[in-house]
Amino acid sequence: ENAHLVSATQPFVVSRTKEDLAEGEAYFGQNQYAAALRSYQQVKNAGFCKESDLALYRMGQCYSALGEDRKAIKAWEEVLSIPAQVISNSPYCDDALWAMGDTWLDKLADPQSAIKPLDRLVTECTNSPLLAGAQAQLGIAYLHVGKVVEAQAVLVQAVAAEKPDPDAPPSA
Repeated sequence: ENAHLVSATQPFVVSRTKEDLAEGEAYFGQNQYAAALRSYQQVKNAGFCKESDLALYRMGQCYSALGEDRKAIKAWEEVLSIPAQVISNSPYCDDALWAMGDTWLDKLADPQSAIKPLDRLVTECTNSPLLAGAQAQLGIAYLHVGKVVEAQAVLVQAVAAEKPDPDAPPSA
């Protein structure tokens, strides 16, 4: 009942995507990233399906945890390439963009490459809870490449977008 056809041209090929995803999540939760990657890869190999976005996003997280940052970025880019007819408005798009920008900026020390995914998050994911943080990271990336005017503009937006903490004491 959990299985679905992988391809109309191969009607007898059955995928275990839900089981593979659950197995990957179990390994991921135990920090067993190499084992989790194998399970997520099985989901990916089955072709685009409604589980693809989480599997690809987690693959990126696994690669990142294993120190394979460029492979992580490729996996996050794949989240963004899932056809809309398979998954429209994936909840992992903003997470993937954030992870790409953060990895380029902080782990790979390449602020120029960080600008594109962070800018995309800021312009396309305006309701994301990651918005203020992405604006701040984008501002930092702009500063690193010498774009002071752009940095100032986006950092002002970051401050304005920051939601006040309801548990914070009132300021004097």
